[in-house]
Amino acid sequence: MPRPWTEAEEATLRKRYLVATVEEIAAELGRTAGAVYDRIRVLKVATSSPLKTVGAAAERLGFTYAEFDSVIARARVTCSVIGPKQRRIITRTEADRAAKEWLATENVTQAARARDISSKMLRRWLLEAGVLRAAEAQPRVKTATIDQVIAERRAQEGRAA
Repeated sequence: MPRPWTEAEEATLRKRYLVATVEEIAAELGRTAGAVYDRIRVLKVATSSPLKTVGAAAERLGFTYAEFDSVIARARVTCSVIGPKQRRIITRTEADRAAKEWLATENVTQAARARDISSKMLRRWLLEAGVLRAAEAQPRVKTATIDQVIAERRAQEGRAA
């Protein structure tokens, strides 16, 4: 029968979970890796921590790692790098903020298609409104800004007619 976990061992597990490998924690505690994985599940350490690896945060939010890397870069989130494996860590709050900002934007081509207008026309309107820079290849723009620019252009066209 396995020996019971002490409060001190559980505290060590919670503290070391994101900064060390399971194997390192197991060696430190004199436990098997399987025992450490089981205790992680029992304690729900992986879901209760306010810190997540970038990969875990991406998975939780429905992004691939590469997509989420772009999302957090756009939101100018700085990740900590910790542990022997140099894992990138992000807080749940920062991950959620980055995802929320990303989801409040649209690719110009997709925005134009969704609104049944030419992407060239929408890009021109956004350039003229000072929202885009000419050098941006695949820009993402806030949905509210796109809608505002389109409404203003259509109002101008209505007055001109």
